[in-house]
Amino acid sequence: KAKPRYLMGFNEPEDSRAKHKNMSPHEAVEYWRRFVQPAAVELDLALVSPTVSEGLCKQHEYGCQLKGTWYANFLKACWDQREDQEFPCDVEKIAAVSVHLHQCMEDTWTRLFSQGTGQFFRDMKQQMQAYGGKDWDAFIDSRKIWVTEFSCNDDSLGYGALDSMPLASSADMCRQLTGQAETWKAGKKSQSWGKGAVHALEDLESITRYAWRNTWAPGKSSAGASAMLSHDRLVDDAGRPFSHGLAMLQGLDQVNCSQGAHAASAPLLQL
Repeated sequence: KAKPRYLMGFNEPEDSRAKHKNMSPHEAVEYWRRFVQPAAVELDLALVSPTVSEGLCKQHEYGCQLKGTWYANFLKACWDQREDQEFPCDVEKIAAVSVHLHQCMEDTWTRLFSQGTGQFFRDMKQQMQAYGGKDWDAFIDSRKIWVTEFSCNDDSLGYGALDSMPLASSADMCRQLTGQAETWKAGKKSQSWGKGAVHALEDLESITRYAWRNTWAPGKSSAGASAMLSHDRLVDDAGRPFSHGLAMLQGLDQVNCSQGAHAASAPLLQL
């Protein structure tokens, strides 16, 4: 049997649209120190932080000027409870930081998560500074990033040149993801995917794990286009991949992401 090694924190607690997720940092710390952290200690598991998402900051009064604000406030609230006699909160037990980001442009990933110098790290250090007398710079630099959700679904967000970008097909996402997409142009503005998200994630020292979202989704939305499987079976009766679903698991050619190749040559299966 495979023994679990990690216990992951709350999923997108800053999502105020969903009652089952929405929690303030202080509320989350109460659950964390009373239930999550003790469970991890009892089971000898390392903790992974609550998951923060690039796309949810607009829902809150703190806005999107600084990255990781919810998580910074969570760390402060945990630190404030470090000497509680019954349920002390220990930030040192957090071994990694979980994030969601649904963009495939190389420069987005390198800008945010280059080790030590990326905007996420710089903004976190600015918000924490010497809070409570702790050396937060060293703490922030020592925790690796887990990208527990990523896709190309939000590539059109945040770029003036991309406001009119059409809904990407599975083949489009394959090209964007693997650095084969042509530069998108809108008037005098343009944006490049560079070498794509997969190669950027592989190269970034700060990121140790990443996971594509999603396995399945209905309809023709962007979530549907990014789905690994949008049918009750992955292949037809002859063993050929269906033409819909995520390019990498549906047999798109590894060179040009065109339809018709066998699943064994799919791009991610080569990494």
